[in-house]
This record gives sequence, C-alpha cells and structure tokens, in this order.
Amino acid sequence: MTTMIVMPRLEELPDTLQELGHLEALHLNENCLREVPEFLSKLQHLKILDAIGNGIESWKEGLTECLLELRLDENKLDKLAQVF
Repeated sequence: MTTMIVMPRLEELPDTLQELGHLEALHLNENCLREVPEFLSKLQHLKILDAIGNGIESWKEGLTECLLELRLDENKLDKLAQVF
C-alpha cells in the first residue's frame, strides 16, 4: 500500500499531490486545512483519507468515489451530504 503522511500545520495541500496517481492512503491529521481540494478526486487508487483534527468546513461531492475509509472527526463540518 502506498501511504503518505502529511506533517502538521499545512493550510492547503500542494498541487503536486495530484501527481501521485497510485497513492492509496493519505493521512492529513492535525493540519490547518479548511477544505479538501477537488483534485483528490483524481487519485483513482485512494482508499483511505484520514483528516482528523483540521478546520474542514465543507465537503464536496465526488471526493468519495473510491474511498473505503474516511475520517473527518474533530473538524468544523455541520453536516455531510449523503454521498456514500
């Protein structure tokens, strides 16, 4: 499994992540993200997205197509659209 752990305090994800086409797990815990960029939907092999403890306020439809596990605990989401 190809995994990437992103170290704390990022306010946005670098665009270069979209070049990691075989990435299967992405751990973004304890960063300062307010949103998850749409380019993550292009990561066809991404199965696990762990974004606990950020400031994520909204979730865009289409970002969950390939995901098997999504962790969004301790964010600022009021509601999550029924996209699963």
